[in-house]
Amino acid sequence: MAEKTDELSALAGQAAGLETAQEQAAEGQGGAPAAPVQTNAKILAGAFHLGREVSCAVLGLQSPRMVLDDPTLQQLGDVWGAVADKRGWDISAILGDYAAEVAAVMLSITVGVKLMKAAGAELDARERKPEPAPSPDANVG
Repeated sequence: MAEKTDELSALAGQAAGLETAQEQAAEGQGGAPAAPVQTNAKILAGAFHLGREVSCAVLGLQSPRMVLDDPTLQQLGDVWGAVADKRGWDISAILGDYAAEVAAVMLSITVGVKLMKAAGAELDARERKPEPAPSPDANVG
């Protein structure tokens, strides 16, 4: 149970980070354009991390965490961040005011799938009936 709480806490932390970055970016939009609160690389690495955690929770697998460890996700963020920088993309501006909504949807999907799996397992357990024990006379032949 603690593992499930930890997964949801990690997702909530990711969501809070995205929200804070967007709120800070929005505060700077009143006058001159504000520099991105977070670099494209950092935002993308966070998005990749969030995706990894959601996939582990939804699929019930640990292999994404083994393959996509934190240093690998940071490398992905760095290389794709460089692409975004080269193309002049500002990921925080692209997300606009929707970072909180995206994070809320991702977390809701994760919780919903976990609930569906748990309810399905409970219903399957209720439907299983114990097989009757073979009678001693059946083996006499």
